[in-house]
Amino acid sequence: MFDLSNAQYCYDTGNFTATSTYVKNRELVLSSLPSDVTSKGGFYSGIVGNGLDVVYVLSFCRGDSSNDSCFKCLSSAAEDLMIKCPNQKAAGTWGTGDPPCIIRYADVPMYGVKQTYPTQRLYNTGNITMDQDQFDPIWGNFTEELATMASMGTSKLKFAAGRMVLPNFQTMFALLQCSPDLNQIDCQSCLRECINDYQDCCRGKQGGPVQKPSCIFRSDLYRFFDSDPIDLRLPYVTPAVIINTAPFATNAKDEVKTAESLQFKISEIRAATNSFSEGNKLGEGGFGEVYRGRLTNGQEIAVKRLSQSSRQGLQEFKNEIVLVAKLQHQNLVRLLGFCFEEGEKLLVYEFMPNKSLDYFVFG
Repeated sequence: MFDLSNAQYCYDTGNFTATSTYVKNRELVLSSLPSDVTSKGGFYSGIVGNGLDVVYVLSFCRGDSSNDSCFKCLSSAAEDLMIKCPNQKAAGTWGTGDPPCIIRYADVPMYGVKQTYPTQRLYNTGNITMDQDQFDPIWGNFTEELATMASMGTSKLKFAAGRMVLPNFQTMFALLQCSPDLNQIDCQSCLRECINDYQDCCRGKQGGPVQKPSCIFRSDLYRFFDSDPIDLRLPYVTPAVIINTAPFATNAKDEVKTAESLQFKISEIRAATNSFSEGNKLGEGGFGEVYRGRLTNGQEIAVKRLSQSSRQGLQEFKNEIVLVAKLQHQNLVRLLGFCFEEGEKLLVYEFMPNKSLDYFVFG
């Protein structure tokens, strides 16, 4: 478990006196908050008072919280907040429960305003057992995909939880959530900061949370949430397939030759897809867009155009292509090759019109 005893943060933007109307308004809005949040589906934004004594409040519970756990977390968190921040006009907390709950109050409007300071970072003491260079791109793309999904939520809930089986047969879980009042761009930006903060503090650890006033993130190697997770099969092989890779072991020279034989020129891809025209677009996912194309030999292809934000370098990208290209499995669409030119990272698959678009968009 993590030490959440220091979950409160008090801003130094101004104080109030014990006899002021502000203290009464703060007590009123915080004491009614558990009922307000649970009755509104897990998110509430409100205002009490006027003039110099106005108190703005914004609160939400984690997306997998039950009404009962949400109510209990908020009740405890509101009491702690009034004790730990006795006379501050602006403060917040993530609560001390699991799952956490977020409370923010201030004397200025907060709705729709991204707040990423302060940040709470925690982690498990155990280390991952996979090779770090293999783990990092998988973890990065997995969390990035979930961040995109969470940011596309509603004005009531921006939340995504997912799981993915790793090549070493472990299952990785992650959960990301924004304050629902944020727009899609601010939400995704906030979550990316969480992801980067985790990498800075906790790279190599099995998991842990990063929490900001406007968004929360957590990943781990065990299921720590109650909601049904999204099963993600990204451009990485599943254990059912990876187990068949041993017969294909090759030396470094063979690996390089294999990678080179799979490489397409960017001019070929542009010609096949009519320069990635909208008319050729098949769909879009968190990793990027997918286009239909036709090579000069008449073969139809599906081209996955990975987003520019992917953190994979050329060597990691090529290594992945070599591995996937060697695998043949009934649940995998056949990979024909790749392109890594002009800042583009493109995966070229055979086009299978009778297969689900999810094969191409989500791997």
